[in-house]
Amino acid sequence: MGPTGRMIDSQPSSEGAFDKAQFYRRYRPPLPSALLNDILARVRTGALLDLGCGTGRVAVALAGHFREVVAVDPDAEMIEEGRKNGFEARASNITWHLACAEEFTAPLRRFDLITIGDAFHRLDQNRVLSKSKHWLTKSAGIAILQSRDSLNGTEPWHRVVAEIVEQWSGAPPYEPASPQDYETALRRHDFTEVETVRFVEQHVWSAASVVGNLHSTGYCSKSVLGDRSEEFVDQVTLALQAFVRNGGLPELLQFSYTFGRSL
Repeated sequence: MGPTGRMIDSQPSSEGAFDKAQFYRRYRPPLPSALLNDILARVRTGALLDLGCGTGRVAVALAGHFREVVAVDPDAEMIEEGRKNGFEARASNITWHLACAEEFTAPLRRFDLITIGDAFHRLDQNRVLSKSKHWLTKSAGIAILQSRDSLNGTEPWHRVVAEIVEQWSGAPPYEPASPQDYETALRRHDFTEVETVRFVEQHVWSAASVVGNLHSTGYCSKSVLGDRSEEFVDQVTLALQAFVRNGGLPELLQFSYTFGRSL
């Protein structure tokens, strides 16, 4: 018996308004190849389960290294964009499941790697880790990936944009969880070889891509901004003009993954 959840694996539709999920797929920076290769070096590449898969940022990037990939997310729009992403990348070995990670079911000892990309903070961590231990094959691994939000960065333009976002959303930028908290959670569930590995990668934004990335968030999506979204875009774009150098806005992006191995 295979994994259960509402499986969606037909050819994706191109219809629909440009929404948060589409901005996410288009404007979130890709994961560093060095990070992905580091994870791959630790595990067998048979079957991969990607929980909280979103638009397939992890699943599609790793699909070529695995016999099969199961991607799970509770957001139908994210799944739709993930299917488009996989279709364009010709990743035909991915099956997409509309389900919460906490409610998803799969056979025992099915997967050689479980990944959770920028989603672990939203999950019932104890429940997901308990289930993951049963899904993993012997000596398989789990990798909890995390990328630092630009609004938490140290470039001068980050602070300006963060102030505008707080003005519009009424809330300060999201503070990411500490990888040490993830390490503690993994050890609590008897995972071994627990460690966090960090990567830094240069990235150059345009004003338009900064705005697009903001629209991919829960606090500055077009649905949240409503009919004032154009005013928000104009304010951010104007503020960023003072910081553009050589046609772009540089940033050192910070990525990490916290790894644990099953017994």
